[in-house]
Order: sequence, then structure tokens, then C-alpha cells
Amino acid sequence: MMPVLNTILDSVVDTIAPPTPAFENFIYHWEKFMINYLEWTTDGQFSQTRIEETNVPGHLEIVQQILLCEDKNEETATNLCMEYVLKNDLFNMLAVIAEKEKLIGIRILVLKYMTNLISQLKNPVLAHQSFFVTIQRLINLCDSDLYNKQQQDQIHFLYMLCTLLNNQQNLSIMFFSYESNKYHLEEAKALTELSTFNRLNLLDCVLTYINTKNTDVYYKCCNCILLLTKLNDENVIDFIINKTKLCSSLSEHFRNLFCALPIILDYNGLETIELNWRDDYNATYSNDVTKFFCWLNFIIEVIKDGQLKISYSLCESLRLLFFNKLFDT
Repeated sequence: MMPVLNTILDSVVDTIAPPTPAFENFIYHWEKFMINYLEWTTDGQFSQTRIEETNVPGHLEIVQQILLCEDKNEETATNLCMEYVLKNDLFNMLAVIAEKEKLIGIRILVLKYMTNLISQLKNPVLAHQSFFVTIQRLINLCDSDLYNKQQQDQIHFLYMLCTLLNNQQNLSIMFFSYESNKYHLEEAKALTELSTFNRLNLLDCVLTYINTKNTDVYYKCCNCILLLTKLNDENVIDFIINKTKLCSSLSEHFRNLFCALPIILDYNGLETIELNWRDDYNATYSNDVTKFFCWLNFIIEVIKDGQLKISYSLCESLRLLFFNKLFDT
């Protein structure tokens, strides 16, 4: 109740008082956000308080609104608030707070915040060191093998990134190049503790959702894969083939679905089955036969629509990990 009352009082004060310049308002609410966060996480202790019981979300929401208003204001010559954020590495600070998760729910709050912000900015400067390092940290926080309870918010963040990279393909090399990654990590080392940071690339993170029990998450996972396999940078294509688990994961999942098929099966009419992964799959209710044919349909779409080198590599992987493993006598 108290956080809600405090937010109402802040709104009343803002209404009565003369309008504050955007930059001053931004600094005020950022400082309030940090003070409120620290009040709940004193002495490095993990709080049992849920994020909704604090003022933290309210102040962060206002910070986001100020940044978006500034971005949309065509009369503003310079974006002072965004410049301050990037110069002082505030996004990365948010990512570190999300990593530590000393308040219950703050990891998902930060993921939602960055998803909404990046998707609404006219020209998100992902190439900036502060942005890139933050996003890389958040990608790791979306690993479904480690964080399995909030899959929808996590895959939504990943899908937003995949869509952005598909629309701005010149940025894709940042996420699929060891040279680029090494550069950014070296640049950021003075500000962050990335010397021990375990980098998970965007595509491998998406692949951790292949076995999801949530149909909506399944669709977004598949769409992410399709978007990333269409990227046309040759270095990105080579990275996807050689440095990600794309081909092996798709092939092994196909093999596992085949092995899960009923031992006794009526094969009459199987050749006429036409199942589409977008329309016919349900993670909860689909039977094993439907799951198998939907995944086959998805693999065919990846092969047809993906880059030629990726398609060839996937076919070779299917030969080795599916056909040879199961049928080679």
C-alpha cells in the first residue's frame, strides 16, 4: 500500500509544481530508483520482497517515458538523457542489478524495460559499447536452461532482438562475430567484470527453448530461428554454421521426436499428412505424430528460406545425426 501511496503523492506534487526540465526529472527519478533499490537490498542481502511491493517499477517506468519522449521530440537537437545514460553506463548497471536479482522479480522487470525501450526507440544505438554489453548480459539471463519460469518474457526479449537484427542487418555482425565480441569485451573491461563473463550467443540462447511446453513460446522460438537464418552477412552465416548449435540442435530434436513415435503405428495415409508448424502445433495437446510432422515442416521451411550455406549444413547434419544414426546398418 505504501509504494502506491508514495507514487500518488509524487504525481500530485508533479501536477502542482511547475514543470521540471526533462533532464532534471530524469536524474531525479533515476536517483530515486537507485535509492529505493538500495533500501531493499542493504548489506548485499537478498530481499524476500517482491518488486511489485516497492517503488522501483514506478521510477523506472518514468525514466523510460522520459527517454522515449526525448527520442520522439524532433525539436530536440541533442538527447541529453540518452547521452547521460550511455556515458554513465546506466543500462549496464541495470543488467548487473538483473543478474544479481536481489529483489524478487527485478530480472524480469529489467528485461521488460529494455524490450519496451529498444523496440520503441527510433534508432537504438546497439553498436554503442554500453548498449551492446547490456544486451549481451541480458541474452545470458534469457537462457531457458537456467531460467525456466518466465519463458514468455524472456523469449519476447530475444524475439525483439531477432526482429531488429533482421531489419537492420548491418548490426548482425556484432552478435555473431568473435572478433567483434572480443573488441566490445575489451572496451568494457574497465567498467564491468566481463573477464569471467560466459558469453552465450543469441541463436544458442533461442535454441534453449526448443523443448518448451508453452505453445506461444514455441512459435516465437521458431520465428527467431527463421529470422536469424535469413541474415545475409557472410561472416554471420559462417559463424552460425561453425560456432552455434543450430544444425545439431534441430537435427537431434528431430531424431528425438522420431524416437518418441508410437511403436505400433498405422502408416496408411502418412504420406498425405500435411501439418503446418504454425497452425497445427500445440505444446500441450498435440500427440507425438503431430509434433514430429510439425517439426519436419519447420525444418523444411528453414532449409527453403534460410541462407543456402546454412541449408546445406543443416541437410548434412540431418544426414549424420538423423538418417545415419537411426538407419545406418
